[in-house]
Amino acid sequence: MKITFIGMDAVYSLRHLEALEEKFEVVCVICAASRNYQGNEEFSHRNILYRNARKRKIPFYFAKNLSSEEMETVIREMRCDLICVASCSQLLKKNIINIPRFGVINAHGAKLPYYRGPNPDYWIFYFQEKEGAITIHFIDEGEDSGDIIHQEIFEIPFGMTRREYRSYILSHSPRLMQQSVLELEKGIVKREKQKEIKSFRARNLKPEDKLIDFKEWDAGHAYHFLRGTDMLDNQYQQSIWKVFIVGYSEKESDILNKRNTIICKSGGCFTEKYSVSNVWQRLLYKRIRITSFYY
Repeated sequence: MKITFIGMDAVYSLRHLEALEEKFEVVCVICAASRNYQGNEEFSHRNILYRNARKRKIPFYFAKNLSSEEMETVIREMRCDLICVASCSQLLKKNIINIPRFGVINAHGAKLPYYRGPNPDYWIFYFQEKEGAITIHFIDEGEDSGDIIHQEIFEIPFGMTRREYRSYILSHSPRLMQQSVLELEKGIVKREKQKEIKSFRARNLKPEDKLIDFKEWDAGHAYHFLRGTDMLDNQYQQSIWKVFIVGYSEKESDILNKRNTIICKSGGCFTEKYSVSNVWQRLLYKRIRITSFYY
């Protein structure tokens, strides 16, 4: 099985690529440019997909437009059997989808057909879902709308952190994609059409979004959301001081004279910051540019 891999400069993409390299021949790695990419350079040599491809001597390409004639030519020349996608900012068109004989498959971090789109985990915690999921599915011209190959559902316990949530996905999704490719290779893969529903689109946030007024939320609701999103709403995390959520109370008396408290409709959530001893760690974090999970 010859595979062309499409991903982004993100840990999520790298882990799926590494899982595929264990069992199959990856003949090409393509890094998709982020939305509204304005860079003059093709890509940074710190790109983790590029470093992986260079180490393994695999052809690497940076694609501003994945469906361009140039990329179509590249993929055709690779003569791949399958394209695997794990995080991509662009929708593929028919000219790319129709190239490999086994089609194109994608790893999505939600229970499709729910939460289609680029940012499922944020909205899963925003709407207080009690279950998360990993879905491996075929790609068609829609957004996360192709037939499902595998879907693994897991519990989201109250107070689950963003790190715990993403660690679970990273430890299971690459394996599930690997299993799906093995089944495709053996000709035993099963396809399930997605239900026809009106699905909420899990879009990315914009700088001008003002989605949250915690004075309208119960403290428990706010606590679970903030833990699961690492307080990534635009109202927070504006400096080198890393803020994290440590507890909550529904009682008004518990938050009186408390510093670093997010006031809610009932009670509040308690926060702390990195101590002075960790400031240099935070500065280093920004300096070396740790890559994002999805993109």
